[in-house]
Amino acid sequence: MLSSPYLGWYIFLGIFLAVAALVVWLVRWNKRHQAQRKQMFLEYGFQDVPERAAELAERAKDLHHHWSEHHGVEELKRKSEWGYELILFDLKDSSGDSVHREQDQALLISPDLKLPRFTLFPKAEGAGFLAAMANRVLAWISARFAAQVAFPDHPSFDAKYLVWGNDESAVRALLTPARLDRLAETRELQVEGNADGFLFSRMEYRRVKRTDAEKLQDLLRTAKVLFEIFKE
Repeated sequence: MLSSPYLGWYIFLGIFLAVAALVVWLVRWNKRHQAQRKQMFLEYGFQDVPERAAELAERAKDLHHHWSEHHGVEELKRKSEWGYELILFDLKDSSGDSVHREQDQALLISPDLKLPRFTLFPKAEGAGFLAAMANRVLAWISARFAAQVAFPDHPSFDAKYLVWGNDESAVRALLTPARLDRLAETRELQVEGNADGFLFSRMEYRRVKRTDAEKLQDLLRTAKVLFEIFKE
């Protein structure tokens, strides 16, 4: 059996070098990944807009239903489409012990939008007890922010989404039967709208592994669909 007064140091050194090599590899991988993402956004026509950080942070703050002093926006990117402007950003949350970032949050702004303040949130899928309980809890939590607006006469929509807003009559005027039918064809979307803009993202309850390019293509398609639904 190998015995040496330095055996403990050799083991420690081996572990230290292995950990150091892993850290270096992770740092290099992250740099490559960020460079690839930046190139991808350029190829899809996005441009960095750091000069609009304060303005867009205020827009996100206005739309985000639980924004706090711990939230901020980073990595702003802008793309002009026909009829609207699409801004992507990373949402930073420093309220916990560590900083959490949600990449590629989307803000759509257009003069063709005239929205009341509302939130659209996807229900947990399934007809079982757990899904029903989750949706009841979600409805109860949402009542802290605004009144729930139900659409029992549109079961295909009602089975997928919860809606709440500050002005029920204005929200019902926005969500016409035709718009409800079109929204019922979507899945797992969270939308927070007011005036000439809305935030949106996809709440993937069942994680599907996709590349960054596939996620961006889905986001671009979703932006177009939602704009067509909500525009005047």
